[in-house]
Parts: sequence; structure tokens; C-alpha cells
Amino acid sequence: MISVSGVRGVVGESFTPEVISRFAAAFGTFCGGGTVAVGRDTRISGPMVEHAVYAGLMAAGCMIIRLGISATPTVQLAVEKLEADGGIAITASHNPPQWNALKFISNRGLFLSESEGNTLIEAVRDGSFQYVDHMHLGGVSLEKNFDNEHI
Repeated sequence: MISVSGVRGVVGESFTPEVISRFAAAFGTFCGGGTVAVGRDTRISGPMVEHAVYAGLMAAGCMIIRLGISATPTVQLAVEKLEADGGIAITASHNPPQWNALKFISNRGLFLSESEGNTLIEAVRDGSFQYVDHMHLGGVSLEKNFDNEHI
């Protein structure tokens, strides 16, 4: 399911590594290839989804701030406090365990507006996002215990 608030689905069916990395690359392009904070919940599929997100963001030239297991509001706060260009919270909240989702967060620490969400959806649909060459690939840094900052 795709909406302005993000993308979600059943892992291995509608929510595949290809879908995940494509949305992440489009979001990375939306963020100008800048810095993106990424956190996830404790679902079994979380590590796979997280790495697919990393692949898409790095392919778009983004530097990733890895928050590890984090609540969605913690990812939002991290975007704001660390002055990131955006954030992705990997969580399907109340959905059954076979589901997972990406929630996209603007540089304001808020979910994307309807207009921003529609721009992202269009970029995924028409392929108007960019992959960088090997000299401009992004990377990952670890932000330890940002949840303590939030608490």
C-alpha cells in the first residue's frame, strides 16, 4: 500500500527488497543526496528492510545515520536534533507481524506533507530519481543511544 505517509506491505509479497530500495533511493534523491537518519522497530523483517533502505539511500549518495532500534518519534527527533535532511522510520506499527513499512520524515522532523508525499510517489512510479556513480556512493555512521536523548 502506497500513500503520502509511506509505503507498507507484506514482506516477501508486495514489500520486497526491490520495492524498499527503490523508495529509499527516491527519498534519498528527494533529500538531495544528503544525510538521512534511519531507525527501525523490532520486527523479524527489520534487519532485511533496514539493509534494503541502506542500499537505496547509499545508491542515491546519502550519508546514513544509523539509529538502530528506535521508536518513530525518536527518528523524528533525531532528524531535527542532528540536522539531517530527512529520516526513515521502519515500522508497521499496529499491522500484523508479516507486514512492514517505511515512514518518511522531512528535514523538519515531521512526516512528509501531502504534496511532498505525492512528489515521492511520482518519482518512484516514473523513475525520476538518481543513482550516483561509484565515487559518490553514500555511507553509514552509527549514532549510539539516541533514544537516551529522546527520553
